[in-house]
Amino acid sequence: MFKNVLKMLKTKKREADFSVLAEALPQIVWTANAAGKLNYTNARWLEYSGSDDPAAWIQFVHPDDVERVGEIWKNCVRNRTNYETELRLLRKHDLIFRWHIVRAVPIENKNDHRIHWIGTNTDTHDQKIFIQSLEKERELRDRFVATLTHDLRSPLSAAKMSAELILRRLGDAGLVEKNAKRVVSAVNRADGMIRDLLDANLIRAGGVLAIEPEECDIALIAREAIDEMISVHGERFDFICDVKIVAKVDGEAIKRMIEKVCHNSAKYGNHETEISVSVRDNQKTFLIKIHNFGKALSEQDQKYLLNPSELDDFSRVTASLGWGLGLLIVKGAVDAHKGQLHLISNDIDGTQFTIEIPKSIEN
Repeated sequence: MFKNVLKMLKTKKREADFSVLAEALPQIVWTANAAGKLNYTNARWLEYSGSDDPAAWIQFVHPDDVERVGEIWKNCVRNRTNYETELRLLRKHDLIFRWHIVRAVPIENKNDHRIHWIGTNTDTHDQKIFIQSLEKERELRDRFVATLTHDLRSPLSAAKMSAELILRRLGDAGLVEKNAKRVVSAVNRADGMIRDLLDANLIRAGGVLAIEPEECDIALIAREAIDEMISVHGERFDFICDVKIVAKVDGEAIKRMIEKVCHNSAKYGNHETEISVSVRDNQKTFLIKIHNFGKALSEQDQKYLLNPSELDDFSRVTASLGWGLGLLIVKGAVDAHKGQLHLISNDIDGTQFTIEIPKSIEN
């Protein structure tokens, strides 16, 4: 009898020591019987779930994880093998399912060979979300680099071909001049792409585009931008400006804005209809409105296009550096001028971008 009492006391002491240790740990600690039914959790579980019933743990598992997790646990209990899985558990105070790594090991009693389980739940939600964001960012960057590489190949190939023609026909002054201009044009296109990429990275990192304000004729700048677009997309543009507007702005940045919105309007709008570009005086500001007909943009796309710095899907960046990168740079240039960018789009009236810029902006 004394031996039985001594054995019982030792068992009680071990249980008390385990309880003290389990309560001191920051993780959720639990135990289960040989059948896999939970019969103990430390205070962390009550704090996390609000439940004091260890056996009710499955009620807090995300619905998408219940079947998978339950099957793994049953197999481990049946085969007495270590248990490890990832699952989402509902947290009581904010009702958010947070990711945990759950581990458990079967423990065999040396005296009666009975099995019980000791397990832990470790909250890995923040780490998992961070790793997922890094993986997504890497995937998006890889796709973006592939797109940029594709785009750069075209002007560089054109420059190379023109340079080779010059070398073959050095005695033909007319041909040399013609192909030299093509080389310059192709290099300028490649330089523009690289500049766009650098500016986009600056904006996405929270930087502000540098501008150099000087007195400019806004109508003249807009006319030059439209002429450039006509050379690329044909006679599809209708330019309206019946008043001279002089403003202290960065003329090159204004021209760049117009070109990028016009380029995307020509590419994504109705190819059979005109694109109208108007410049209007608005007292202390001037307005540039660019309108095209075509399929309306969804509310989600409209929100994205007005806040392209929140870009999280580089699939929107097309093989010609489409809406995504172009609008990011337009928005960055507008912000640098302390202006505003507005967008209206529906199936009846089409899509209209309105750029509003103060007439005077300091560097």
